[in-house]
Amino acid sequence: MARLSKPFQNWDNLFVFCVFGYFWVSNIGPLFAGNPSLMRLFIYPIYLLIPAVYFWLILSRPKGVILSKISSILVMFFLLLGCLCVARGISALSNIDDLRTFLFSRANSALVWLVPLSILFALKKDFWLAWLPRIKHLVFIGTSYVFIVMVLGVGTGDILSHKMYNSCDFLFLAPLLFIYSRYKKDSLNLIISYVGMIILVAWMFLVNERFAIAFAGLMYFFYLTILFFQKRSLNLKINSIAVLLTTSIITLVIITQIPIFTSYINRYIFQGEIMQDTRGGDSLRKAVTQGMSMQEQILGRGIFGKYTWGSRGWPPAPYVRINVEIGYMQLVLKGGYLMLVSFLLLSLHAVYLGIFRSRNKVTRYLAVIIIARLIIMSTAMPPRVGFEYFMYWLAIGGCLSIPFRALTDEQIVTNIKDKSIIIKW
Repeated sequence: MARLSKPFQNWDNLFVFCVFGYFWVSNIGPLFAGNPSLMRLFIYPIYLLIPAVYFWLILSRPKGVILSKISSILVMFFLLLGCLCVARGISALSNIDDLRTFLFSRANSALVWLVPLSILFALKKDFWLAWLPRIKHLVFIGTSYVFIVMVLGVGTGDILSHKMYNSCDFLFLAPLLFIYSRYKKDSLNLIISYVGMIILVAWMFLVNERFAIAFAGLMYFFYLTILFFQKRSLNLKINSIAVLLTTSIITLVIITQIPIFTSYINRYIFQGEIMQDTRGGDSLRKAVTQGMSMQEQILGRGIFGKYTWGSRGWPPAPYVRINVEIGYMQLVLKGGYLMLVSFLLLSLHAVYLGIFRSRNKVTRYLAVIIIARLIIMSTAMPPRVGFEYFMYWLAIGGCLSIPFRALTDEQIVTNIKDKSIIIKW
């Protein structure tokens, strides 16, 4: 037993398990969709393993003063609301389908409310010193994976035959890698980040996920705005400019010469489809809260909470749904306005600390990731099991961490640990 538990006693191991666990569930999982045997064999065990990782994470949580009193209260209150949501889900279990949803659903499982425990990783300054140089590995994995999926699609005559909406999870780190390459000069980081961003935008166009393009774009815009007001330049070198120009030209050639991309550009940009509302205006938001009691408005309807949005079929029947595509309304449905307010207070508090109470640029960019998601959640990006949501809580933890915010840029560059990733078993 001691030998089996050994990998969980190392923080790097715990993080690696979480990263690849979320990647496996959100990206490999869709390949097995529709095949219960393969799901039970290859996907369900990961859903059960990740909570075990969080259990060990709690037992080995960092000691000492790493959070302010206000931060501690906000974190604990949000986690308490998540635990309440899980407890209500347990009490509502009535059949095997409910149990399967509770354990293995990407949007409605108990694991969704455990993901915020990822904050515990990011509170340690050593975590950031060890993992900032390794971002390039994650972006490279994401780029390679999406490229392989595209090739498989081309081989079957349909580039979208392996369509997976979350296959770009790792590529959301590409903008962060770009900034890090300016922070500690590395041409390889630049190349990987550029390629990752191109693949991200191209793939999200193809799978009709406009929110992802907006998410990456907002991260860039806000961070460059911060740099502008701080009167700091990117200090690009000739080789950096050359790489930028080369990738820009390649991108331009791809979108103007390959028919499938030109058709999407015509639809989204020239025909205005990118601005179309696919959420039914305010009707979806109103449908979520319609008929809620006062208690449900405060505490939500729990993991299995449902709502009715119009009707479908013939003869018309009420269209009952368990998920909301709008991030904030998903929080209201499951945990009520109390959870929504708690989520916003914790997130905005982290943004404030990351931008105005930090001595380094890394937390400022982490704050940008938070801001970008908060904006997109008004129309998309509900909480769900996956690497992107995992990354969000890492960003929260980095901004809240007193030891990490105390480091200067010079101290980070001096103490960064650029080592290979090794699982110690």
